[in-house]
Order: sequence, then structure tokens, then C-alpha cells
Amino acid sequence: MSVRGLAVKGVSMVAALALFAGAMALQPRVDATRPPHDLNDYKYLPGEKLLTHFTAGLDTVIADLLWIQCCTYVGRQVKSGWDFTWLEQMVRTVTRLDPYFVDAYRYGAMFLASLKRQDDTSLELLHAGMIANPYAWELPYEAAMIYLLNRRDQPDSRAMAARYLAMAAETGHAPQFVIETAAAIQGQLNLNEVEVGMWQKLAEGDNALLRDLARQKLLEVRIRDNVRVLNDLIDRYRQEQGQPLARLDLLVDKGYIRAIPPDPMGGEYFLAEDGRAYNTTVLRSETDRARGNLSGAVRTYERKYGSLPPSLDALIHAGIMDGIPDHPWPGKQWGYNPVNGDVH
Repeated sequence: MSVRGLAVKGVSMVAALALFAGAMALQPRVDATRPPHDLNDYKYLPGEKLLTHFTAGLDTVIADLLWIQCCTYVGRQVKSGWDFTWLEQMVRTVTRLDPYFVDAYRYGAMFLASLKRQDDTSLELLHAGMIANPYAWELPYEAAMIYLLNRRDQPDSRAMAARYLAMAAETGHAPQFVIETAAAIQGQLNLNEVEVGMWQKLAEGDNALLRDLARQKLLEVRIRDNVRVLNDLIDRYRQEQGQPLARLDLLVDKGYIRAIPPDPMGGEYFLAEDGRAYNTTVLRSETDRARGNLSGAVRTYERKYGSLPPSLDALIHAGIMDGIPDHPWPGKQWGYNPVNGDVH
């Protein structure tokens, strides 16, 4: 595991180690009244509050050092004692020192789930990581693996896995195999019905705010399903007519569909230059979500570096995003103002 961020911070490893050693030395006094532990090497592992006090702004550097120690500890216990008493505390300390350390969340959760069989703790760690790193596809992907592997005997395991895989795919950065796996499981489970059932329950609940949200989501599900049907008909038209569809109403004229379905939310269906059908309501919703993710990434960059990124590509260079998501509207691209951080 490489030590990240040393060159950026311009701090020598010697200074970081000195601060780390100082925190380690003081911890026994803090823990003097606590009962002793068996693993003496980690008996006085400092908590993140104590470490933060001594790091003087080097939180991420100390997190890197402690993560290396954690990996060494895991390797040693796998080969010998198989005692992972300190694993959870070490992983939590690392991620609290550096909330953007995606690998620590990911592999820490894997360690906890596979070595300690702590599925709940592992999922809790991954959820915390998703909040701090909403663009990291790896975290919902690992949550899906917990349901597919560790909880495969539970009746809702595949449905939960599919939802997490969908979250991974929606980041816009997941590799193709994740997207294909999500699609395969969704096809097996007919998750459109699962989603409809979930929103239907909320729409019938007591909370007025949730009812309104659920009703809107049910309409969006219906519209997305209409778009899927229209594109299936467009593909069929091309195969049977031997040419691409020129306009949507030809599907009505040629008898492929009785009428273009209405949009109950006031949007419209249209045929784009790429030959696919889209809906303005769905596109607006997807654009708002994607723009929100990009704006959140800009603010994350600002918190980490004290200034706005000079461009959206800087989010990739800083490791905050793996790539800039495509604009949902066909043919459109994102704009960015580096003066105020506005994404448009």
C-alpha cells in the first residue's frame, strides 16, 4: 500500500513518524485505568482524537502510516494467531483521520466481513464511506458482495445486492463488469417491480412528505418504463423497415403503438440525433442528480485543498472522481466556473 499525499503536503516522513511516536507514547497514560489486552503490540493503539491532537494537520499522513500498520497486523494474524481483536478499531481510526481514504473503507470492510464475520460492522463502515465518497463505485460494490457472498442465504440478499450494484453503476465510474452484473441481477429479479412496490408502500404511508416523494417516483418509474418500450419499438422498426426511425409519431403511423404515451409530469418524449427515445422529465431529474454529484465533488476538493478546482478535470487528478460523468442530455456537456465553483 503506497503512502499517499506526502509530496503534496511537503512534510518529511521523519516528522510524521515523530508525531505518531509521540501519540503512541502518551496513550498508555490515557489507558492506564483500562483493563489490559492480550495483543501487546496494539495494546496502546491511539484513538483518532488523540492522534488528531498530535498530527498538527497531518491527519492523512498518519492515516497512511496507521493503514500500513493495519495491513501488517492483518497479514501477521492470518499467518499465526488469527486474532483480529484490534482490527475494527484500527480501521475506524484510519477512516476518521482521513474520511476520503476509499481503500481503507473498502479493504477494511472486506477484512471485517471475511476475517471477523462482522457483516453489520462492515456495512456500517461502507455506509460511512459512501457518505464521504459518493463517487467511489467500490464502496456500494463491496456492500453488494457482502449480500451476495456472506448473506446469500437471506431471502432479500439478491435484491439488496442489486440495489447496491445499481448505486455503484450510478456513480458513472464503475467498470463494465459491475454494470453488467447489476443488469443481470435486475433482470433475474424484475427489480422494476421491486422498486414500484417500495415506492407504493411509502405512497400509502402516514408521512405526507414521503407520500408526495413516493408518488413522484412512481410516475418517474412509469415514464422510464415507457422510454424503454419506445426504444424497443425503435429497434424493432429498424429491423423490420430496414431504416432508422425518422420521428416518433411514425411508430403510431406504422401501427407499432396506438399512441405516444402522455407524460403525467408535464414533460415530453422525443427522438434524439442518436436515434434513441428520451423523456425531458427523466433527463431533468438525472441532470439534477449528476450536477449535484459534481457540485459535491467540487466542494470536497475545496475542503481538502482550500481552494476551488481550476477545472472539472482537476477532480480526477486529485483522486476525488475517477472520471467526469457524461451529461444526461444527448449532445450536451458540462460547464464549470472556477471563480464560484458553479457547475452548469
